[in-house]
Amino acid sequence: MNPAGRVTVPADVRRSLGLGDEALFEVEVQRGAIVLKPVAVVPLQQAKNHRRAS
Repeated sequence: MNPAGRVTVPADVRRSLGLGDEALFEVEVQRGAIVLKPVAVVPLQQAKNHRRAS
C-alpha cells in the first residue's frame, strides 16, 4: 500500500478475473482481512428498463 492508501492489484490477478482498467470493488473486512469484491455498475436507465421487463 502506498502512502495515499492505494493498493495495486497485480496484472496477472486482474487478467485472471477479467478486470478492466477502471474496475470498481466492494470492500469488506472479514476476520481481520480486507476483501475486495469486483462489482458491476449498471446505468440507472438500463436498470429501470430491466426491472420493467421482469
